[in-house]
Amino acid sequence: WDYFNAFMGAKIFGELIQEFQVSTVIHGHTHTPLIYNLDDISIYCGPIGYPSEWTKPLEDEVKQRVKTFNF
Repeated sequence: WDYFNAFMGAKIFGELIQEFQVSTVIHGHTHTPLIYNLDDISIYCGPIGYPSEWTKPLEDEVKQRVKTFNF
């Protein structure tokens, strides 16, 4: 875990994304769902979070946050 933790928010992570021409980034952990674009990169953050953070019933929260990706 410590190895991957080092990349969270690290400059080198952005450099790797550019070097390997990554078109889609999928991540979580922030507890706040977001979908946005940064230049030509689609970024999906769909964490489930904790029940105490939900504002909707479980089924609605899951539908909002869980996505299917085809690569």
